[in-house]
Amino acid sequence: MNSIPLSLHLDKEYLQILECVDTQLRQKMLPLVVSGMPPVVEKAFLASFCKDFYEKHKKCALILVKDDKTVIQITDYLRSEGVKALRFLRRELNIYNISASHENEHERLLVLSKLLFGKPQAIVSTPAAAMGYTM
Repeated sequence: MNSIPLSLHLDKEYLQILECVDTQLRQKMLPLVVSGMPPVVEKAFLASFCKDFYEKHKKCALILVKDDKTVIQITDYLRSEGVKALRFLRRELNIYNISASHENEHERLLVLSKLLFGKPQAIVSTPAAAMGYTM
């Protein structure tokens, strides 16, 4: 059993982040949290935050990371901690190869569908993937 998630709930700064998000939601603002935590604590923070945020607000957290490799790592960790996390990877544009796999496009559509009709607790993506279009 990892003691970091348990100790986060006792941390003053963690509680301030949750309070700040609550305030932003009450003011009808899109809540935003930017964290520069060390990697040792980052994953535990994300797992705890996603669970707490979803439990209180019944909303999905969007986690933006630097690259697709990190998307996969963070999503796998969140899932191992019991968070219903989905990955939203960048589109692969293959203009000339008509036999190319559309696996990423299908996964992107599945994530958007689950966002509308399911209840994911977190979606992990990169800024480029989040802003890219989906057919």
